[in-house]
Amino acid sequence: YRRLVRDIIYTHKKAKSEFNLPPLMRSRIVPSESEKAEALQSLHAASLQQATGHFVKARKLLEHAFILDPDNIDVLIALGEVIELSYYGRSVQQVALPSTKSLIPIYGQIVTDDADGLILTAEHLYTKALIVDPSVSKACLHRERLMPIVEEIDQRILNAIDFKVRQFYHIPESDPGLRRAKVEDYFKHVYHSML
Repeated sequence: YRRLVRDIIYTHKKAKSEFNLPPLMRSRIVPSESEKAEALQSLHAASLQQATGHFVKARKLLEHAFILDPDNIDVLIALGEVIELSYYGRSVQQVALPSTKSLIPIYGQIVTDDADGLILTAEHLYTKALIVDPSVSKACLHRERLMPIVEEIDQRILNAIDFKVRQFYHIPESDPGLRRAKVEDYFKHVYHSML
């Protein structure tokens, strides 16, 4: 084990000396006026597509507008609304058994991660719009409407984590899989903590 630990430390030091560059900082790129104008055109085209019932095209146009101008409040709110509508469209199509007390439609027994991701993404976009301009009432209303659903998703995820922790505590100390995992974790710790 000592030789293995020395080899790991030597490899880590060698790799660290070869790549001794400072960490790259993400620079914030401000969109140009032409990008802002194209984002607004994409927003208007998306609203026309949405009015005619082409929701997939509208979502693609709004995603393009978001890439061009990620701080445009109208784009953030419109994209959040389209993502939220796609969540409700999926829930209407896939609901097998309605839940009596839940705010979220249940597909069989468990809500899919994709549906959770849609709601969380929409809530994130509304929050970002509020960060850009806290006085936007439309984003505030949408976010407040989604908060009970987001809290339920968070609670379900925390319950799943608690269940896994309880399962982990039931593993006996003499289990060979647990011993191997401890050794592997020890080597990862040594590898990442040594200079």
